[in-house]
Amino acid sequence: MSQWPVAPEPPTELGRYRVLSSTAGIRVSPLQLGAMSIGEAWSSFMGSMDKEASFKLLDTYFEAGGNFIDAANNYQNEQSDTLIGEWMAARKNGDQITPFSVYQGRWNVLLRYFERDIIPMARHFGMALAPWDVLGGGKFQTKKQIEERKSEGKGLRSMFGLEQSEDESKMSAALEKVAAGQGTESITAITLAYVMAKAPNVFSLVGARKIEHLQDNISALKMKMTKEQIESLESVRPVHHGFLNDFLGEDPKLSAAPFIAVPQRDTHSQKDIQLTLLVAKISELT
Repeated sequence: MSQWPVAPEPPTELGRYRVLSSTAGIRVSPLQLGAMSIGEAWSSFMGSMDKEASFKLLDTYFEAGGNFIDAANNYQNEQSDTLIGEWMAARKNGDQITPFSVYQGRWNVLLRYFERDIIPMARHFGMALAPWDVLGGGKFQTKKQIEERKSEGKGLRSMFGLEQSEDESKMSAALEKVAAGQGTESITAITLAYVMAKAPNVFSLVGARKIEHLQDNISALKMKMTKEQIESLESVRPVHHGFLNDFLGEDPKLSAAPFIAVPQRDTHSQKDIQLTLLVAKISELT
């Protein structure tokens, strides 16, 4: 029997901290809380949260094990940062929070250009990835969800209330099918599980105004995507990885290649390139 007691189980999967990256030993929760929704200054296009609602959201995230908040001084015209500071002062947990930087960029199951250069670069330099818009700006919703909101006189739960595009509608249907295979109705959880399956050191940014939305996002941390499920999602709109990637090919040690199901078009192997260079050299000599 150990002399020291075993560490208690975390309250949720959010409390199972992960090393940020190979070059940063700090341990963080696997999902970061996006603080853009905290405040009321931008209520005209993305809803609002007063001080009480903001504190409840931050308390829920913190009590679930969260220790990773995405903040910016321009969010809600500085209201977001102010409310976070007031919450930290009230809860006396400021000594536990340290600012640091990671690579942020837009990435989700429909917008996969992140895979061209950003993922290989991050793998090469040992950087963590903190993608935003993983949930598609609220536009990944099932037909059932959309009809329910319409019956209540509400628009799509997205910034500016924009409607789904044809691709977003198709992807939502594909996500719903995968969700059924995972035993859940949450397609937002599937979008989070998808990016975490694609590459290591991925800490998705999730924004929420309601406690149940945050809890729904946390449920994604228990999911394991199969290769077939990833392929079915990526077949909705295959991504072309562009020049120079489609010419040189990818180094599977540095890229997301092992996870990318869509074959690259016109990809040349290293041997092909070496042969081309050899032929060019011979031509010069002759």
